Amino acid sequence: MFILSNCNEFDINKSNKSPIITSVESQLITEDSTPHLNVYVNGIFSQKKMNLTVFLNDEVIENIKYQHDNNKNNSSPDSVSFKLYREDIVPGNITLEYSDTEFKSNKMPLELDSITYRTQKPDVTGGVLTIIGNYYYVNYTAVPKVQIGKKECQVLQYDNAQIKCLVDSSFGSGDIIEIGNVYNYQNKTLEFQFKAPTIDRVLNVDRIQESVITIIGKNFNEKQLEELKIYVKEDSSNTQRDCSKAILITNSVIICNLNKSLSHTSKGDTLFLMLNNAKTPSADFNLMTIENQQDKTPNKESNDIIDSNKYLLLAIIIPTLVVFIFTIVLIIFIFKKRNQSSYFNLMSCNSNELQETSYY
Repeated sequence: MFILSNCNEFDINKSNKSPIITSVESQLITEDSTPHLNVYVNGIFSQKKMNLTVFLNDEVIENIKYQHDNNKNNSSPDSVSFKLYREDIVPGNITLEYSDTEFKSNKMPLELDSITYRTQKPDVTGGVLTIIGNYYYVNYTAVPKVQIGKKECQVLQYDNAQIKCLVDSSFGSGDIIEIGNVYNYQNKTLEFQFKAPTIDRVLNVDRIQESVITIIGKNFNEKQLEELKIYVKEDSSNTQRDCSKAILITNSVIICNLNKSLSHTSKGDTLFLMLNNAKTPSADFNLMTIENQQDKTPNKESNDIIDSNKYLLLAIIIPTLVVFIFTIVLIIFIFKKRNQSSYFNLMSCNSNELQETSYY
């Protein structure tokens, strides 16, 4: 953010012993482990660096850096810079003063604008909404308030570069995101949106007088079924047909019926999946080619799937068969072992009886 002023406004006289501020610039640094604000105060400072003191809202700023530009064409050859961290990042007035003198500069405001650049959208099932931008907090130790429509988003983490909060599927797409506890928030019309739906595959099963279409993908909002619009476009005739009468809808699968009075879909037709919202009529959409499950000529992808299924089946059957055979052999072995043991016990008993009989 740059705040520049015309030097002529201050009736600059280079022989004047008082420092003159011509502009204040600020830059928020968020790439470091600790975000901070770099502040640059530009002007004409006639005295030596060691005598110069910088004030922000009448508070002394420590660790300032002085720089002088020897270019005579520079109307503001002098500059001091300093860093502000966390709760010290506040707007206000900056002044300069020479130590042990009465020479003070004019006041120049340091203004801070909180702004959002982009958001990382959550899935329709809910998750973490990340709001990315520059944020200057009125009270850094107080958790900022994030309001989406009439619902409050629970803040999980925040710093000067981003705010993370938790949403669920009940939050409304198109509602305005409001952020409290920050200075001069700029995004008054920022809308909340879930991730757009995506289609991975579309299957078509023909029936008499109707077609059942199965759409496989991600991020279908089952709680907004009334807002979901599905159209099938025939490439040959360039006409669109509505796929109404939803049989099933989850966040990853949609099964719906084409109108009975319309012709069947065929392989090569294109499907539009469009999530309409009253506040955002420019809907997200995806284009996919319908695969007819009754097509007897499988494509390469289908062959690959069949081959992979065969290998998977063999990988399951062979170990199971080995375990089964081993179990049968073990049972037979145990059974024989028990029979042999019973036989020897019987023979031993008979032998003892014969011995006892011989004593008589």
